[in-house]
Amino acid sequence: MPRQAEEVLQYEDFLGGTVSSLKDFLSLRGLKQTGRKPELVARAFGAYELKAPVKFSQEQIHKQIKEEYSRRLTSNGIKTDPNTIPHDAWIDDMKQWPEVDDGKLFSYILRTKAVDVKYIGKYKDQKAYSCWMSGFVDTILFTKCPIDSKHVFLKGFVSPSQKIRDDPHKVWVCLEGTKNDCKIMTSWCTCTAGTAEVYNHVIALMYKVNFAYKKTYISPACTSVPQRWNKGTKKDVEPNQIKNLVFRKDKKTQEDSARDDTNNLNLKNQFDARKPQDRQLTYESFRVKTKGINKLEESDPSACVLYSIEHKKDDGLPELLPQKALSFMSSEEMKGKPLEYTAQLFLKECQMTADQVKRVEIETRGQSTNDLWHQQRIGRVTASNFHTYHTKAQSILNRKGQNVK
Repeated sequence: MPRQAEEVLQYEDFLGGTVSSLKDFLSLRGLKQTGRKPELVARAFGAYELKAPVKFSQEQIHKQIKEEYSRRLTSNGIKTDPNTIPHDAWIDDMKQWPEVDDGKLFSYILRTKAVDVKYIGKYKDQKAYSCWMSGFVDTILFTKCPIDSKHVFLKGFVSPSQKIRDDPHKVWVCLEGTKNDCKIMTSWCTCTAGTAEVYNHVIALMYKVNFAYKKTYISPACTSVPQRWNKGTKKDVEPNQIKNLVFRKDKKTQEDSARDDTNNLNLKNQFDARKPQDRQLTYESFRVKTKGINKLEESDPSACVLYSIEHKKDDGLPELLPQKALSFMSSEEMKGKPLEYTAQLFLKECQMTADQVKRVEIETRGQSTNDLWHQQRIGRVTASNFHTYHTKAQSILNRKGQNVK
């Protein structure tokens, strides 16, 4: 849901929103709020596209937010407003964080009816997880309630996913109980959808806390926390070349995630900034599309026109062995030659330079999850197949009655 009126949204933003946030969006515009999530998404996106006006004034909206904020504190027995706690009372110490495992996190999400059970099975495909993985969750601070000892608070800033240069949203979460046995009570976010209690920014912050628990960063005995892991992660967007951009989509399964590097490489190689109809450029099509060429030729017959042509990309990798063997054996020099003669020459032909070795190492990282790794292995003797080849060779030689040491 938009935090600012001018924020541009896509259909996927509504699809990734929670049921509560969708109902809030519709409520502000005086629209029907009943039905299942697909119906709410369609209704909210339609209202956004049609620029349905907000039915309430800014004063009314502000009053509703204050009332909801007070109700949330009161209904959960929270005696201290986290926003009134002095800044110096908040500490940056992960060892104080409560242990929030998957059960406690998803139990809270389901208890507030923000999403349905299907969300749990595919949570890594959702916007909140992508927000956390993209580094939009800033430093998380901890404090205890100054009035009663049973409540603790976590707060942090989460950058908006659509406009990361804008001011970040302020998020806080209240938990009840001890470090080892706690329960998430409620939460708040300063974005418009924050009144829905559980929104993507809140869930993203809790994913970070949950990750720290899984990695034992919050354990008093842990001594291997990465340096500055809980420090600010907000990034500035810098202009960059397409070849240096990283294309990533968070996946649900480990197998799919392992293919990210390969997908990233494929996307870079397949990228073409030209329009589809202009990618196959010929001289005739260029003459037709470019007005004035005929007149230019008439006025100056000696004029020349330069246009792009497709060229073979040299990525520094050695030719694959099957193709190399085919071209080598089909050459005029090798035709009719015995195997004993051609084998030695082919082995020399297969030698790689130091630059090629380095390039292969870089491009085949990920090994079994990398398609190029499988292609470069075809026809080569590797550690995993050496025993098989050696055994077969020994069997052939033994049948001929030869002894090989």
